[in-house]
Amino acid sequence: MTLKGERFLLYDSHAEEGSNEKQIIMFATKENFHLLMNSDTWFMDGTFRVAPSIFMRLVIKAGNYAGEEDVNLLVALVYTLLASNQKHTTPVLFRKS
Repeated sequence: MTLKGERFLLYDSHAEEGSNEKQIIMFATKENFHLLMNSDTWFMDGTFRVAPSIFMRLVIKAGNYAGEEDVNLLVALVYTLLASNQKHTTPVLFRKS
């Protein structure tokens, strides 16, 4: 939950019945998810250095957002932790968001 009481856990692969894949956890508010879906352009970046020790990689999805006075901003909107660095986990980043 966020400080505003909003749900922040968007997806947890281990919560699915019969899941045998390495864990994937996505975090985002409904508002952030909506902003990403309505962004003209998505940006995605992954890093290994700041991921918690039980995960291999942190992936951040960002989208463009029209801020005050029509200033176009790039905003990080969805955060995903991956327990595997296998190539097959990358498509999951798009199916689940």
